[in-house]
Parts: sequence; structure tokens; C-alpha cells
Amino acid sequence: MSWAYAGGFQPVMVTFTFPHKDWHSLRELLLKQAKALTLLRQGAPWKRFTQSINYQALIRSLELTYGKNGWHPHTHELWFVSSQVEAVELRSRLTELWESACVRAGLLDRNDVVQMYNFGLHAVDVKGWCQASDYLAKQDDSRHWGVDREMAKATSKAGTDKGRHPFGLLVDAKAGDFQAGEKYLEFIESMKGKRQLFWSHGLKARVGIEEQSDEELAEKVDPLQVVSCAFDSGNWYRVARFRKRALMLETAEAGYHEAGVSGASAYLGVFFASLYGMDRMRQ
Repeated sequence: MSWAYAGGFQPVMVTFTFPHKDWHSLRELLLKQAKALTLLRQGAPWKRFTQSINYQALIRSLELTYGKNGWHPHTHELWFVSSQVEAVELRSRLTELWESACVRAGLLDRNDVVQMYNFGLHAVDVKGWCQASDYLAKQDDSRHWGVDREMAKATSKAGTDKGRHPFGLLVDAKAGDFQAGEKYLEFIESMKGKRQLFWSHGLKARVGIEEQSDEELAEKVDPLQVVSCAFDSGNWYRVARFRKRALMLETAEAGYHEAGVSGASAYLGVFFASLYGMDRMRQ
């Protein structure tokens, strides 16, 4: 943020969402969302728009929740634009562009009056002159959660109107919610290979952040470090039966990055509970 203010740019937080129903698969929604985001940034209208606001670059994060209307993928984008830009006007112009992109991507039906009305109210949110805390607050639940944190706040959580984040689904699965376990597995499968955080090309260099390749990061890992988590033959049988070997490793990796070996063990425990629930439902 200090880079933006020092350069005379305004940090603006833009959130994009779209209609979704409980019968939509996460994979389908992510594909259409990616298409809409690409279409949004194509053509003369987008070029004229970005030139008019002196658009510099963005940082985009993908947030996923699951609620009564199914999967809810949405993006939070931190834009750097002219200090003269007004958030209200920016939202109005962006809503028109985002509407066109969503229609072409198959996410929005212009013949559905109710859907169009709700889209105009909720599909685009803009907050001008935002602080680092504004953006990070949006990321706290989506990227900095974990099983332990979800468990800690489970008793004080006020409903699920806004949906559950992926590891909230894991916690519910451990408590016996088999559907939550299946949805978590769907999340892992659908997100494989996808980035949840994106920086515009060249922005890190402008800000002064050193870019490191996967190979460079790997060199910093101690090759003698061994992580060990044990599980019984029953769990391995279900992993093999449902062909979830890759998902098991990805879940363990996510837990390890969150809280080391104890995190990997906790995540695997809930993962195995989800598979156990699936096994019981099919008997």
C-alpha cells in the first residue's frame, strides 16, 4: 500500500461475484468464472475504461465458500488507479462490463428479471482508498484459516448464511456431516493446479518484491527433514477404494503448511473421517 500512496495512486478493492445455485458443480463455476474474467478484460471498452482511470495493475485472490445456494466462488481484486477516481462511478461502469462478461460466459441470463435485479445489487462491490487491513480482512477466512481456527470459532459462529470455507467443511465432516466431507473433496479436486493469488505481470518488481521460482524455493528446504504421519489399514483401504491418493497427499501438505506435522495429522484425521462417511453411505 505504501508503494501506491507514494506513487500517487489510489488502492481500490473490487469484488466480483455472480449468480450460482446448489446444483452447479464447483468445476463448472470455476471454468465459467475464469472465462468471464478473461472476457471482462478483452476489447476496446475495457481498454478505454482502464485508460480513463489510469489503471496500473492488480492483485487478485479467489475466495470459495459453500452455502445454501451451493458453491460461491468470488474474487477480491486490489487495483491501483488514479487518485481522482470515485468509487461510486467506478462501480457503475464496472457493473456494466461485468454483466456483459457474465452473460457471454453463461453465468447470467438477461431474460431472468429477478436474477438481473439481484446482479445489479450484489455482483460488484468497490471500496475506494482502502487500507491494507481492508484487503487482508477479506483474505483472513479464505487463506489463513485452518482446522484449529475453525474449531475454535465453531461455537460462536453466527449461522452459515455467508457459507462455510473449505476447512469449515472439514470440521463439519469430522462431526458427522458426510455431505460436507464430499464437498471438501470436490474442492480439492476442482482447485488442483489453480492459483488462489495472482499478481499482474511486473507488479512485484515495481513494488520491490523479489520473485522466486519453485526451484529456488525448493533449495531452501532442508532435504534431511522427514515428516511422518501414520494411519491404519482401514483408512488406506478407503483411500485406495475411492482413488484419493493424490488428494490425501495434498491434504497433508495443506495441513503441514498450516501448522507443521500436527497440522498435517489434524487435516488427515478429518480427511479420513470424510472417506469413512462416504464408505458408510455406500454400504
